[in-house]
Amino acid sequence: MAEVPLLGSASWDVPKEVAIEEIPDDIDLGLSTLIETAKIERPYDTRRVQYKVRCAPELPTTTFAGTGTQRVESLSDDTVQLTVESVRPGDLPAGGAAAAEPDAGYLAATALANCNDEAIKKLALKVGNNDLTPAEIAVAAERAVHEWLTKVNMSNNMATASEVVRSREGDCTEHSFLLTAVLRARGIPARAVVGLVYVEPQSAFAGHAWAEAWINGRWVPLDATLARGGIGATHIKLADSDLADGAPGLIVAAISTWRLLDKAEIELLDVEHPQ
Repeated sequence: MAEVPLLGSASWDVPKEVAIEEIPDDIDLGLSTLIETAKIERPYDTRRVQYKVRCAPELPTTTFAGTGTQRVESLSDDTVQLTVESVRPGDLPAGGAAAAEPDAGYLAATALANCNDEAIKKLALKVGNNDLTPAEIAVAAERAVHEWLTKVNMSNNMATASEVVRSREGDCTEHSFLLTAVLRARGIPARAVVGLVYVEPQSAFAGHAWAEAWINGRWVPLDATLARGGIGATHIKLADSDLADGAPGLIVAAISTWRLLDKAEIELLDVEHPQ
């Protein structure tokens, strides 16, 4: 088996029953390599989930990103405990304690996320007027990108946001790039993220991409393939990128995702939903 779902290249051998299994139409991700786990009820509404992840010895536990919404605790050379919390744009009060402000690169127009592209700026204007708060703009942008991309296309091979806004098609990576560009066009620092997401019908994790926006002093995840006003705690982050020209970060992270999908085991330790 060999697959890099976020790079659009794959080859694999699967049993017939897997090959003909129906693919859910509510999310766009790499489904041909899965990490099975226990069933998670209402995964997109989870508030907090703890996982124990066992990796292959050659895959460092530092593969997992420690962020404001994800805490990583090393248990051994090949095992980590992850605590993932759901933080949605509307959960954060303005003027709260802030981490260091992101640098200008997260607002920059780059080849992959050209926020100065006239077509992208036009889409950004559809998000709403300037009376909206940054949190409201972020949620509206997530929805706008979700509705703008009308065709799933898994063969785009990391098309730029400028290409995607015109073709109106792509996979999770293209959703991530376009959302990043739209947010920047509205003056909100943004970045692309790669990692794993829980797929409800299969009770398993698969490779995925989404975005993060800087809102009220912290990075907040958004997923334009779902457009649910943020995400639950069933997205596991591996890495992020400002999509700077020539930066290798997202490619490296995608390859790590591929290796992780082929080797890892994920055990659920605790799942919390809002009261």
